[in-house]
This record gives sequence, C-alpha cells and structure tokens, in this order.
Amino acid sequence: MHLQVDAAAPNVPGATATIHNLSETGLLIETGASLSIGDTIEVELPRAGTRTAEVVWSGDGLFGCRFTEELTSGAVSAALLQGSFGAHSIGVARQDLTPGAEFGAENSARPQDKLSPRVRLGLKVGLALLAWAVVAGLVALVFGSLR
Repeated sequence: MHLQVDAAAPNVPGATATIHNLSETGLLIETGASLSIGDTIEVELPRAGTRTAEVVWSGDGLFGCRFTEELTSGAVSAALLQGSFGAHSIGVARQDLTPGAEFGAENSARPQDKLSPRVRLGLKVGLALLAWAVVAGLVALVFGSLR
C-alpha cells in the first residue's frame, strides 16, 4: 500500500508520511520525521479523521505504530481504497505491533493462508465422520470375529 497522509509528530508539525500497511490496530509508516519508540504521531486518515498512534518499533526510516483507539474496519477499507498498490509499495506483511516486536518479523500464518470458517467446519465434520467410520469398522471387526 502507498498512501500519502498529513502527519504531526513531536517537534515536527505539518509533516507528511506514507502509509505502507494499515489495520484496525496500527500502521506501518515511512516519514522523514525523526521518531523514537514511545513517541506519538497524529495522522490524517480518509473518512476517519485525525488519529493518534504510538511508535512501537522503528527501522530503516519505517515506523510501526499502534493506534491509541482502534479503527473500524470501514475506516481501514476507506483508506485502502484511497491508497495505491504496485511496484512502489514495499510489500511488508502485517506486523505484530506489540511492544518489543522486531521489524520484519512475520506472523506464523498470513491472512491469505488461513482457511475460511466454512472450510474449517467442513474439515472438522469430515474428519469426525471418518473417525466414527473407523470406530464402526473396528467394532464390526471385533463383534464379527466373536461369532
């Protein structure tokens, strides 16, 4: 994602930032402002207005920030629609924005790799039926050998 937004950081009013990743809980930004872990930054998001976020990690001019108040999924969608995607995006996967998370650490499963609830339910029901079929076969084998 590549979305230019207005930002205000400590001692840097009127800065700009590029959002590269956005979720309900936080964002990954690139800015020329000098930020440190623990600093707060205010960003102007489409349809969500000014939002405050705390810097929880930094590296190579990128800053992982956690919102002080979570966004709605609608606000995230509105920002995504305003942003552009392509070769200029850095393509960083959603990061764990807990304090102490390392830059570049990926979650064990990416959202696109997860199965939908319907598919998971289908797998559970199918495996349960298979297990009962094995049990029924074993019972038939045991009682068949007793005759």
